[in-house]
Amino acid sequence: ARASFAGALRDAESAPVVLGAAAAELGLGKIDRCLRLCLQVLRRADAARWRPAALVVRGAATLLSDEGSQAVEILREALRLDPDGAAPKATLRAALRVVKRRKEARDLATKRSFADAAAAYDRLLADDLAGAGAALDGFPALAVLAARSPLYARCRAERGTCRLRTGDADAALKDCAAALYVVDDLVDAHLCRANALRALGRHAEARKHLKDIIDESWGGSDVRVKHAFEQADFDLRRTKRPDYYALLNCRQVSSEREIKGAYHAQSLLHHPDRHATAPPEVQKAEAEVFKRLGEALDILGDPQKRELYDKGFDKEAIHAKLEAAKRASQNHSCSGGGGCGGCG
Repeated sequence: ARASFAGALRDAESAPVVLGAAAAELGLGKIDRCLRLCLQVLRRADAARWRPAALVVRGAATLLSDEGSQAVEILREALRLDPDGAAPKATLRAALRVVKRRKEARDLATKRSFADAAAAYDRLLADDLAGAGAALDGFPALAVLAARSPLYARCRAERGTCRLRTGDADAALKDCAAALYVVDDLVDAHLCRANALRALGRHAEARKHLKDIIDESWGGSDVRVKHAFEQADFDLRRTKRPDYYALLNCRQVSSEREIKGAYHAQSLLHHPDRHATAPPEVQKAEAEVFKRLGEALDILGDPQKRELYDKGFDKEAIHAKLEAAKRASQNHSCSGGGGCGGCG
């Protein structure tokens, strides 16, 4: 349709041809081009004659760009100018239904009724944004035009978030993929996708996905993306850290005394002197275990370090946090008056 209207535009610029081209652009998701063509009609010398039709196309484009209230105003003006027109009536009815259903779905999500919200998005997407419909006065139904629109993409991302909150991470990934196919810089869809990957235990993929977004000019300054990346990085490092409790053969609720006793027992079993006559590969393996046992005692034998470990931090992050806390304490002491003591 776009190619056909483009050919017609080269030969003539009649209002019906321009509006047909605008509708074709809208169906391809080219909302800015659609709005420019509508404006071209509205600026014509005979604009009054074509104003209702141009406003219908413009109202549909505004709705599909996710500006529902403004779209309703535009479509009401179109109906005022052409009260008997089939296209203004039908498009306004469709717009009002979309705005109402979107609000209902969002309200349910705000109330944390995520299963009900996902069902509400199901109805909105199936009936209003991805369905079929007959053309009226030569203008396609909204449902026919919506599948490549920002509104459709955001509704898919919002449904994906609801599905994720109900525990269906796989379905959330599908929604996010559909949303990003239409709007590739939709941050909410990227965040939902990363959270779904984390929920599935695919932490390396989540981290890489968020790192790729940060490297993009539009994503690097988004605070939500940076925070999500830090969380994904934390998750990945937590999965890679050694299980010090298992290494010492003790439980997470073990006392400090029990941990030190477990270390003593395990260190005797894996001490390098005990394996001095073993094959080289065995000596190397036992030396590595003995080294890990020392790390385990260093972390679990210290209350502060153990608390951080139990929260998910790895050895490097634990030492970094404690060092940062130490520097902050020193800076506070130096700025509190009375001299810096040992600082200098």
